[in-house]
Amino acid sequence: MSSSCGRSSGSRRALARASSLTLRRPAPTATTGSNHDENRPWIHRRQVLALGGAALLTATVPRRSFVSVRPASTRDGYAHVPGGRVWWRQIGSGSGTPLLVLHGGPGAGHDYLEPLTTLAAERPVIFYDQLGCGRSDKPDQPKLWQVERFVREVDALRRTLNVDRMIL
Repeated sequence: MSSSCGRSSGSRRALARASSLTLRRPAPTATTGSNHDENRPWIHRRQVLALGGAALLTATVPRRSFVSVRPASTRDGYAHVPGGRVWWRQIGSGSGTPLLVLHGGPGAGHDYLEPLTTLAAERPVIFYDQLGCGRSDKPDQPKLWQVERFVREVDALRRTLNVDRMIL
């Protein structure tokens, strides 16, 4: 058994197939010069291992999904929330219930969720960076990192954007 992060080469291949990754550059063919499908992302297995598999999330989406197409109705700004200001961006103006995209943490910003922009044709999609993350203020006040304050943060953002109902 070949060991890399405790996985056999067979399980790594199975993981790659399941996630539609090409773990090594395919050899070129005589007819096309390459047998690599340009619509599939290419990532080296060292990158997957170095990131502990975190690359799988973004690498499984075809490249065309990441083309940044901003609808004409894009606006952004800052909202005042308990503890500082948070950055937000609203994309789209469809008639559906607005989607407020909450990112993970700690310290992550909204960037890795931008493929959700494709939903903006149906509904407004609102990205924001929570206090302490991304483009938002980064106060050094440990007392702010409480669930209740984050709930108030979402409510303050909702009021700033004048949104009564939303999908989280």
